[in-house]
Amino acid sequence: MDYTKLRDDEVNLFPFVDIRDGSTVALAIVDVRKDYSLNAILSIIRTIFVSIVLGAGAMVFSKDVEDFIVSPIEKMLEKVFIKL
Repeated sequence: MDYTKLRDDEVNLFPFVDIRDGSTVALAIVDVRKDYSLNAILSIIRTIFVSIVLGAGAMVFSKDVEDFIVSPIEKMLEKVFIKL
């Protein structure tokens, strides 16, 4: 494959430099497209997981608010209005 057709982000270049004169002896070219694809898929899965956890947490919180705050206040108001 011709690495020049790939984007800069899709290729990692590793030059091997001669210590004595600083010239490049060899160049390793690594295609990282599969790594980027895997990273993108894992990011999507993480986003879906976090959305599910936040949604479940919101539902549980809503139920707790209803049970511990709203219902007692409604009961107190009913008692106050009955006495009036």
